[in-house]
Order: sequence, then structure tokens, then C-alpha cells
Amino acid sequence: MCGISGFISPGNFHETEMSDICRQMTALIRHRGPDSDGIWLAPHSGVALGHARLSIQDLSPSGHQPMASQCGRFVITFNGEIYNHLDIRVGLRHREMAWVGHSDTETLVEAISALGMEQTLQQCIGMFAFCVWDREQNTLTLARDRFGEKPLYYGMCGDSFLFSSELTSLRGHPHFASRISRTALSDYFKRGYVPAPQSIYEGIYKLPPGCCLTYKPADRVLGTPYRYWTIAQASHGQDEEGATAIETIDARLRSAVQRQLIGDVPLGAFLSGGIDSTLVVALMQSLSPNPVNTFTIGFAQSKYNEANQAKRIATYLGTHHTELYINESELLSTIPRIADVYDEPFADASQVPTVLLCQLAKQHVTVALTGDGADELFGGYRRYTDGPLLWSLARRLPLSARRCVSRLLESLPPGALNAMPARISDLAEKLQKVAQLLSANSQASLYSQLTTHQTGRESIVIGGYASPDPEPGMIMDSIAQNLMLLDIDCYLPDDILVKVDRAAMSVGLETRAPFLDHLVAESAWRLPLTDKIQGRRGKMILRQVMSKYVPEALIATSKKGFTPPVGEWLKGPLKAWAADLLDSDLLRRQGFLVPELVQRRWQEHQAGKRNWTYQLWDVLMFQSWLAQHERQAGTQTSRTTHPTLGKQPSAA
Repeated sequence: MCGISGFISPGNFHETEMSDICRQMTALIRHRGPDSDGIWLAPHSGVALGHARLSIQDLSPSGHQPMASQCGRFVITFNGEIYNHLDIRVGLRHREMAWVGHSDTETLVEAISALGMEQTLQQCIGMFAFCVWDREQNTLTLARDRFGEKPLYYGMCGDSFLFSSELTSLRGHPHFASRISRTALSDYFKRGYVPAPQSIYEGIYKLPPGCCLTYKPADRVLGTPYRYWTIAQASHGQDEEGATAIETIDARLRSAVQRQLIGDVPLGAFLSGGIDSTLVVALMQSLSPNPVNTFTIGFAQSKYNEANQAKRIATYLGTHHTELYINESELLSTIPRIADVYDEPFADASQVPTVLLCQLAKQHVTVALTGDGADELFGGYRRYTDGPLLWSLARRLPLSARRCVSRLLESLPPGALNAMPARISDLAEKLQKVAQLLSANSQASLYSQLTTHQTGRESIVIGGYASPDPEPGMIMDSIAQNLMLLDIDCYLPDDILVKVDRAAMSVGLETRAPFLDHLVAESAWRLPLTDKIQGRRGKMILRQVMSKYVPEALIATSKKGFTPPVGEWLKGPLKAWAADLLDSDLLRRQGFLVPELVQRRWQEHQAGKRNWTYQLWDVLMFQSWLAQHERQAGTQTSRTTHPTLGKQPSAA
């Protein structure tokens, strides 16, 4: 796992300047690759490629990057792991060549040289983001893995084309302009993250998952990303004939875990005590002759703690288990430093314990496997059962009537339900959510309302307008499947995977997700919905597979989640820190957010009239990031109320 960066600036810099700029951009993401770094220059073409290396496979200098193909035509800077790269090498045996080392980077660049980009991407099983310079065609190609496990940003700044694993690195280029996009900011406050293809900066984009993009310096125009894979392709595949669904998923997962155990460094896994991580660890242990290293974060508050559950599972499986109980002061001391980990505003509060879990694991291993992706592929979220039910009920009323009821519910004063008994004290918040759901006029709108952080119709961003609701890439037979598809396209890559990638790479830890092996995912997508969801229970087939390895009685009947009690802390130990960031004068000077709306929510939360935890956390994470952004930029952020927004490319 590594960090990549680079640029094309034809005619703008001499060789020494190019070297200095590229080294600066690479140094800014050294946390992603602390073991070594390197740059490659083509001064006449204005091309510079940088690489910060975290050594996982082939720890020798033969794995050093950027790396050129033996024919000399292609030069690559690569971040990720190609788990089946040795199989790909076997397919290249007809070529008369001598392998220099055993790194997957060498395999990848030689495969591109022999097979071309499209065929190579189709053969790769893994997670990756890479850039390849074609010295013959004078083109630069960016590519990202199927689910977006590894990040990749790009964009034009003046006449320079920039790319990197993180936005932080782009600031090292003198042409980078750090203008905040108010559309992206509005979308952030709607979702708690900035959705692809946008980034928080104007003119800088995320390459969508499963896409590649070719840039021709002679044209100096950004092309449209080309999608080389979608989950829709699963409907055209075929699993082993005669095997049951349970046998198929078990075999696919076992193969995925076995592939992901490759490496020349110590490996381990996160273990929460839920189905997903338990199954991954159980498969790891069944494939390993030695105890697997497992890691768990525990909370002092029993309401949030799952460490006891994880410990029982670790004992049953015989892993080498490490747990760390985090007290409130440790969690609180981490929160003000979160903006140093995430390169753009990000407001999933489980990011706090995730950062601490990654710090714990890094003390013992360099690679950790996770259970990420199982919920989206196997129907684990409650919205997959609640969403269709609410949609069915709402559709019985005409849209005009639903909107009327919606406006009525939204007009309830904050204190109207304060006299209710404690057991239904959150009724006001739930009614507000119902009000939003009633106004949905499509499945995309339903998804947006189920996942939004916004309440009511007030806009918190001055001069900002949110993007249209995302549409599914294909229309499935059921609402639940469409919601799962939208999560795979949006929530998984832009929230879940961002949370884990930045937290892990901030300490030089590589994480791997066996459920996101595309062969596992395609088999999962071909399953009938009843194999995933029955009644209000999801992941049914995973429960059946897991029972082959772990007694069902050991698994938690319900997840407690991984989110600390931020709402309570905002009234107590975090109150002073939050109050400073939410100061009306500060907000007014910055000119991004409506101070009166922020202050009203802050006061209502403090008084117990409304629970504004999500919305306030969104503001606090933006404010914390903005302070860091201004420090790094070294200049005042633009105070323009209505900036000109650049046209954004869309994924194919």
C-alpha cells in the first residue's frame, strides 16, 4: 500500500523545479508510504510521477517505484495490491522476459505492456489506484479499482494536470488553487461526505470506482472517465454448476481470504464480534497454521461496548487477540486531531474509534483484514427492510397529499412533544424523518431521504445548492436491491471505504476487504433477495455460512455500532471546543455557513429541545477541516459568497 502523486505541466518548469515539486507533493503523503519514496521525470513532456512506498510484497529494491516496463514504453506509479498477480504472470509466460523481482507492480506494468489496459484491468483481482505514462502515445491513464477501495483525485489547475492519492498532496503543486466548491459543500452537509465525482475543491475530482481516464497533454482537455466494470456484469456470470448458494459463497469467500493473506509482512484482522468480521477471521484462522492476530477496541460505556463479544469469539477461534479499552479522555483528545487524518470534510463519527483501532493494529501488524462491504452486498442495513415498507405505505397516498402531511409534520415546533414520556421522547425526530420520506417521489429520492443528514428545507450553505439525487446504475426488480445498488455506488466508496483508508494510511497500515473481492461480490449479486433478507433480518446466507465455523450463540443478536456518544459529549466535555468552532462571528467572517441556523441548532441541542447530533457533527468536522485547510494553504480562504463553479465531468 502506498501513495501516488504527479503532474503534467508542459513547458512550465525546468527539470530541477519539476523534481522539487514532485518531491514536495510526495512528501505530503509520506504517511501512506513511510518506507521509501521515488520520482520519475520526463522533462521534455513535462511529466512527473511520484511514489511513497509502504512495502508489503517484495521488500527489496526491485519493488521500487515509479517502475518502467522492460520494453521502456510504460512507466507506472501504483497504490494497492493485486492479489492474483502470480496467476497473471503465468498467463504472460509466452513472453521472452526475465522477471526482476516478485512485486505485483512489476506484474501490472508488464501485463499492461503485453495485454493492454482494458484486458489487464479485467484480469486484476485486488484494490488499486494507479497512473501509467505511455511514452510512445504521450498519454497518461489513471485507473481505480472496482469498488473504490483506494482513492484517486485528479484535475486541471491552469494548464497543469494534477493527480494524487490525497488532496493534501495536490497542495504541493504551485498551480493548485484551493477554491472550495459550494455545491460539494452542500452535498457534504446532505450526506456527511463529499460524493464522487466531486471533491471539496473546484476543478478537482475523484475518479469514480471501476473507472479509468486517459489524458492527452496535447489536447489539454479532461476526458470523460470510462467505466470498465459495474456490478451489473454479475448478472451475466455463472457460478459453479451444482453447488448450493451456501457452498458457493463459502468457497468464494475462502478463496478471497486466501488470496488476501499474501505478503512479506505481519498480517492481522479487525474483530468486532459481528457476523462480517467474525466470518473473515474464522476463514483466516482455518487457513493459517498459527494463531491469527486480531484487534478490538472496547468502550467503558456498556451501551457501546462490543469487546466482550469479540473476545469470546477470539477465544473460540484461538486467535492471538489484542484489545484496548478506550476511555472518554482518549476519545475526546482524538477528536480535535481528526482533521489531520481526513483530507476533505468527513463526518462519520465512527471515524474516531476507527482511527484508534488502526493505531492499535499498527503496533503489531502492517496489514489488517476487515469485514467491509458485507452489509451492502448481503442486505445488512435496516433501510433495506424499512425503505420498501415506507415506500409501499407512502404510495397509497397521492404525492400532493403526502407533501401536505410532510409540511404539517415539519412545522411542528421543537418543543411540541417535550411533554411526552421518556420512552418516546425521540418521537419529534422520527416524525421529522417520516415527513421527509413522505415527500419522496422516486426510489432515488427515497434513498436520499433515508440517508440524508438534513432535516427540514433550510439550506445551511450560503450560495450553495446540492446535486440531484443519485440514480441507480440499473433498475433492479425490488426497491431493496436498488437501495443496495445505490449504497454500493455512493455510501460504500465515499463513506465506509474513505473512513477506513484514511484512518489506516495515516499510520501506515494496509487494510484489505475480502467481501470486496469482485468474484465474491458478483456471486452475492446473483443471489435471490430471499437468500439475503427475510422479514427484517439481513445477511441470511452469511449467517448460514458462518455457522459452519462459529456457533450462532456466540454472535451478537444486534450490533451496538461503532459510534461514540457524540451528542452527549457536545453537552459536556466537548462543549467548549464545539462552541469555539461554532462562534457566530467566526462563521460570519468565513462566509460559508448561515450563522443563525447553526446557532439555533446548537442552542436547541444544548437545551434538549432537539437532537441535532448529526447536523452539528457535520458542521464541526467542516469547521475543523477548514481551520486545517487555511493553515496548509497559508492564505485566507476565498470569502466570495457566490464563486463560479467549474463544469464537472461525469462517469460514463
